[in-house]
This record gives sequence, structure tokens and C-alpha cells, in this order.
Amino acid sequence: MPTLRHLAEECSELQLRFVERHGALRAATEVRSLVTVGQDELLAVRSDFSHSAGALVVLRITEPALEGATASAVDRMLCDLAQHKAAGLVVAVASHGPRVCPAATRSFAGRMGVPLLTTTAEPAAWEGVKDGIRACRARAGTAKPSG
Repeated sequence: MPTLRHLAEECSELQLRFVERHGALRAATEVRSLVTVGQDELLAVRSDFSHSAGALVVLRITEPALEGATASAVDRMLCDLAQHKAAGLVVAVASHGPRVCPAATRSFAGRMGVPLLTTTAEPAAWEGVKDGIRACRARAGTAKPSG
């Protein structure tokens, strides 16, 4: 399975960056699935963003930064992602920078143990990642135990 480090360092088309040092400390986390969530879905009356363990969630926002109701909804999402041992949360933005994610959200992600990243890549760049993860899972499922 690819790791967060692999995606950040080897997949330059994803333009992926760790927001905080604590997230980079979990760079060896395996990514077992990829889920995309839009800002409208995030803000809808929905409280459960549970995904399988190892899910990397890509959040597409329409604002230049996480603010107001969107930032509050992200904090709620981080609780769900931590509970389900997600690989991390990637916020898709127009440009990287410390102001994209408020300090409170960065700190909360650290306390929850959920790596927080940003990407400036177009959605199409992530399709290849989904295919790669599926292929890894298929190979792992068909591999015969040695011995």
C-alpha cells in the first residue's frame, strides 16, 4: 500500500504538503482507500464521515481557506476520522500556506492524531491514486501466504 510519505514525495502531480510537523511524523501511515468529499457534503446535515481504517479523505473546498462553518465542520470530521483510524485529511486548495487551515484546526488534528495535508492538484490527478490503491489491494488479496 502507498504511504502518506510516498504520495507526498513520489507523486509530484498531487502537489501534496503536510500542514504541520506532527502530521509528517505519521508519514509512514498506509493509505488503503481514497474518498473525496465536497464542501457542500461537509456542510450538509451529516454527522458521520466514518470511513474504513486507512482511508485518505480529500476535501474539496470552494473558499481559499477553512473558515467559519467550514472550519467547524472539519473539526467534527476530524473526530470521526480519528475514531475510524483514517490515514489523514487532505484539503484541496488553490495555494498552499499556513493560513489555509486555522491554528485551532491544525492543533486539533494533532491532538486527534489525524495527519492534515493540503493539495493544489486538480481532481483528475487523484484518479490515478485511486486506481493504484485498488491495484495494491487486489495484489494483496491474491497473494498467497508463504510457508
